[in-house]
Amino acid sequence: MTDHRHMDDLAVTAPASPMLADVGVLADEWGLFCAADARHAGVGPARLAGLVGSGAVTSVWRGWYAVGAPESRERLHLLRALAAQRSMRVPTTLSHYSELARLGLPLYRANLDHVHLAMTTGDGWPRSRGSLRLHPVPAGALTPEGRVPVAMAVAATGLVCGPLDALIAADAALRLELVARGELAEAAELLRGHPGSALLGPFLAIADGRSQSVGETRLRHAFHLMRLPVIPQAKIVGRGFTAYVDLLVEGEMVVAEFDGLVKYGRSHDSVDGWRSGRSELVAEKLREDALRDLGYEVVRVTWSELADPRGIAVRVGAALTRSRARRRRPS
Repeated sequence: MTDHRHMDDLAVTAPASPMLADVGVLADEWGLFCAADARHAGVGPARLAGLVGSGAVTSVWRGWYAVGAPESRERLHLLRALAAQRSMRVPTTLSHYSELARLGLPLYRANLDHVHLAMTTGDGWPRSRGSLRLHPVPAGALTPEGRVPVAMAVAATGLVCGPLDALIAADAALRLELVARGELAEAAELLRGHPGSALLGPFLAIADGRSQSVGETRLRHAFHLMRLPVIPQAKIVGRGFTAYVDLLVEGEMVVAEFDGLVKYGRSHDSVDGWRSGRSELVAEKLREDALRDLGYEVVRVTWSELADPRGIAVRVGAALTRSRARRRRPS
C-alpha cells in the first residue's frame, strides 16, 4: 500500500545531525536563523519542529531559531532580542537591558520575557505589543555604529527596573571601562522628567567600578543607606600579609565581605586555579583570622542577608562599637 504522508512529516524521525548541519550553515554569528532560511536549506516546518523537540534547536522568537540551547536565561533573552530586531520592518537597535545583555553586563531584576528595542529613525511612533517594547531615541543619542550608548542603556534600564539595577550595571560598566562617569551623569540628565527618573542621578552618582559583583554593589549600597562611607577593594597590609577586602569603612577598623557562597561548591581543587569548597573555606578562615589579629572586625554578609539592610546595619553597628571600644583601651 502506498503511503501518501508528506515526506517532510516522515523526516521528523530521521537523525537530527544532518538537518542541524543544514541550518547551522545558514546561522549567523549568534547562531540565529529564520524559518525562511531553514526552508531554503530544505528543512521544512516538520523537520524544524523535530529539531526543536530534540533540543538541537531553540525557538527564540516568532519564526526565528537558535542552534543549540542557550546556557542561561540572559543568553536566551539576548538571542530573542536579536531575533526581534531582525524581524522588524523598520530600523531598530537593542535598548535598555537588552543592550546590556549584548554587552555582558549584569541584569539584576530585569523582566527577561520583555525585549527592548529603540527606533533608529523618526519614521512612525514607537509602539509596544506583547513582549516587545519599542522606544524612541533622543536626537543624536546613537553611537556612530547606530547603537544606544552604554550610559543611555544603563540609565534607561533604571527607568524600567529601578535605580538599583542601573547602579549595578553602572558599576560593572565602569569596571570594564565601557563607560565614563561623566557619560552616566549626562544620560541621567537626558532622561530627566521620564517616569522613574527622579532617583537615577543620585544612584548613578555613587557608581564605583571597584565593586566586582552584583552582591558587592548591593552591599555597598546598604552602607550608603547607613550613611557610612566605605572603600571598595581596600588594601590591608600586615606583617607578611596583604589582603584586598570588599569594603572597608572609612576611618574605622571594620571590614565587610560579601559571601556569594558559589566558590564553596567545588568538591576538589581545579586546574583553573580555583580551590575546592573545603580549601576555600580554610583559606577564608585563615584570612579572617589574620585580619582580626590586625585589629579588624569582619562582617560577612550572604546573598539572602542583602534583602535585610536593617539587619546588616545592626551587625555593622555592633562591629563598630566593638572596634571603637578596643581602640580606646590602654595598651
